[in-house]
Amino acid sequence: MKGEKIGMSYGRYFVHDKQDISTQQGAIDNHAEKHGIRIMKHYQDISYPRNAGSRPHLQMMLQDLQSEDVPVDHLLIYSSCRIIRDTESNVRTILEVLNHVDSVVLVKEQVTYTADDFKWLTTSLIRPSLGAGF
Repeated sequence: MKGEKIGMSYGRYFVHDKQDISTQQGAIDNHAEKHGIRIMKHYQDISYPRNAGSRPHLQMMLQDLQSEDVPVDHLLIYSSCRIIRDTESNVRTILEVLNHVDSVVLVKEQVTYTADDFKWLTTSLIRPSLGAGF
């Protein structure tokens, strides 16, 4: 529909985390409903440690965004720690995802960033650990 806000959501849960996936998804769904965002698809990496070399659903989200079947306006994430904490192995995927959305909504923090602002935030937080060549 014309003027409709379209979103995708991403969640990550590891056994030792205190923020289970149902808590994350419930908060995301509530935010989306309140702000008139229709979530096309939920992506959830469950039981992958934060320093895993790959998060399969993060990769699937990128592939779906690259297919461009449906333009996505918003990426909804429960909290910044779900995607940018210890992400050296995933940063290129995250930055590529940001090329396909207009904004990133951090539901718990109640903050919305433009994709460009979130790219800056992501790279500035991890750049020291990646070295000058990044």
